[in-house]
Amino acid sequence: MKVYTKYETNLFNTLFNIVDTLYASYIGSNAVSGLTLSFPIFFILVSIGSGMGTDTTALISNLLGEKNIGNARDISEDSISLGITLSFFFTFLGIFLTGTIFRFLNAPTETTVYGVQYIHIIIGGSLFFILNSSFNAILSAQGDTKPYRNFLILGFFLNLILNPLFILVFNMGIADLALSTVFIQIIGSFYLLKKVIRSPLFS
Repeated sequence: MKVYTKYETNLFNTLFNIVDTLYASYIGSNAVSGLTLSFPIFFILVSIGSGMGTDTTALISNLLGEKNIGNARDISEDSISLGITLSFFFTFLGIFLTGTIFRFLNAPTETTVYGVQYIHIIIGGSLFFILNSSFNAILSAQGDTKPYRNFLILGFFLNLILNPLFILVFNMGIADLALSTVFIQIIGSFYLLKKVIRSPLFS
């Protein structure tokens, strides 16, 4: 069984960021610098989801091996609830602290403005990043890794389409690079939730 781990997740999120950086270059060098400044915070968010997902997969798979369906379902629901809680906590801290963090790093004002615009929208969508990790963990524990693979591949190609559309056609600015990423995560959340509800654990 192939399990899509944090390494695959980080790979596709890195590809997301590379595409974002490419189209940010059409805005200007300060936009690219702002994106680069925000990427460590982006990957903290990804790491939170990946870490929680790994633990969830281990717990649920062990319970399923013991034929303890009830507790496995409870752990699944707890993982989703914890994901929602963590996302609100991360969003609250992120919105208020990112500007301070960037200024502490002595980033130029122009760079900070772009970085804050981008990362605030990403942080605002943290719920969907973390939920997708939980949904993937629940499915992976049952041996179904294809939905998350499909989401990662589809999301990457959607990003390739939406970024030039927003930047080159509609001239919508750096914030819409982040909106594209969050929009894709929202699509993934609905898709993966549907798969979870229809999985043997919940059907």
